[in-house]
Amino acid sequence: GPLTNSEAIQLINQLTQKATIQYNDELQTYLIKKVGHLVPYFIQLMITEVNRIAFMNNNKEVDLDLIDKAFINVTKNTANFDDWILRLKDYLGNNYEFVNHVLKCCAFKNKISIQEIYDIAVEKNKQENYKDLIDELVKDGYFIEESGTYQFLSPFIKSYWLHKNPIIKC
Repeated sequence: GPLTNSEAIQLINQLTQKATIQYNDELQTYLIKKVGHLVPYFIQLMITEVNRIAFMNNNKEVDLDLIDKAFINVTKNTANFDDWILRLKDYLGNNYEFVNHVLKCCAFKNKISIQEIYDIAVEKNKQENYKDLIDELVKDGYFIEESGTYQFLSPFIKSYWLHKNPIIKC
């Protein structure tokens, strides 16, 4: 599971303990908000990218804009997230097209209702097992569900899907 906010702050402090670049409370809070789903891997990606950008620009301090740039760069570095697509392709087989379409629509709309998912299932002739496939997305950490509405669990994965699919008709 994800870290708590206090655990995430502790990880940030550990990762930057003897680093040139330090994060004050405001920056830690912003970084945590930006990461969203507080998986150590995502936090480490952000710290690494912030450090890389700061080094390249000879910055010794972090600011909110630098964190925003790091987020964009981490998302665009598809090597960080390509496994999320490959995993789906490997185990979904002929269901991949349907699931990927749902993920793309959710990324563009920020959330997707179970009715919208069902409509896509009908269009793709997947209405028999659509709910099982969506439940797998929740179980595997792609989606979180609340009252019949689904959204990406991680802002990184959502941004990655948008980056990989810049144009879609939903």
